[in-house]
Amino acid sequence: MNQLKLREYYEDLFAQYPDVVDLPTFRKMMGGMSESFARKILRNKTVKSFKIPAMRHDAYRIPKDYVLDYVTSDEYQGYKHNLKHSV
Repeated sequence: MNQLKLREYYEDLFAQYPDVVDLPTFRKMMGGMSESFARKILRNKTVKSFKIPAMRHDAYRIPKDYVLDYVTSDEYQGYKHNLKHSV
């Protein structure tokens, strides 16, 4: 699938989500990704986000466009492919 069609697919899939999501919503969009892995890819800027300092944990706000950039990236597509073949 080419990049444009892939992005359109994910835009349709994520249409119900707001334009900016928090960490739990991001994890849900990613099919239940673990919190530690989600925080890791946000910390290392694999997925761009805005970090809001909080008392206990830093809160993240992730624009949906950045989520779309990630899920259409070669890195994510490779990760998804490897995950399918490891099951």
